[in-house]
Amino acid sequence: MSEHELIVDARGVSRTYRSPAGPVSAVQDVDLEVAPGELVAICGPSGCGKTTMLNLLGALDRPDEGEITVAGTRIDRLGSRAAAEWRAASIGLVFQTPGLVEALTAEENVEMAMRITGAPRRHRRVRPAEVLAALGLSEHLRHRPRQLSGGQRQRVALARALVTQPSLVLADEPTAALDSERSGQVMGLLRELVADRGVTIIVTTHDELVASQADRRVQIESGRIV
Repeated sequence: MSEHELIVDARGVSRTYRSPAGPVSAVQDVDLEVAPGELVAICGPSGCGKTTMLNLLGALDRPDEGEITVAGTRIDRLGSRAAAEWRAASIGLVFQTPGLVEALTAEENVEMAMRITGAPRRHRRVRPAEVLAALGLSEHLRHRPRQLSGGQRQRVALARALVTQPSLVLADEPTAALDSERSGQVMGLLRELVADRGVTIIVTTHDELVASQADRRVQIESGRIV
């Protein structure tokens, strides 16, 4: 796989944290390549380093060693402000808990992501509804999070991640709080996005059923890819 074809190119990435018991090596000398249009599952038990790896790929954290290039940008060199601007413009983030603003409707929660990137008002008026409709939420545009089921809230969070048309979506245990039926629905939506729109998606999971639906599985144990 040539370098110019990659969405993610991580080389020799390591991250160590301090703790009262001493240094904790969360990620150790990891190499990872992800091509455009892949759905990749980073798998492993709790505490193995998969969330740390996702945070590094999203420039939410910086490696102690190694290089990370995402969509042509060396993100390990970015300062805090530049990293925040890059995240808003280039990637979509989905977390275990949707993190929706309770006072806003589903449509307003999605629009908020466009406001952060400075999208024109004319686009903000139509694009959130379009993305929510594509995820089967056209009847819930004006519902607030408390009026939605767990699966619907997670789909709103996914719409928020997608509305800016990122080159990469990073999803940290996106099905962890869902039952098996809703987990299957969310993974089905992710597969559709890869197939229909060419979005590149990386998910972390400890769920074998979720991992089995990815194009490729990357197993992490004790901070290393095995």
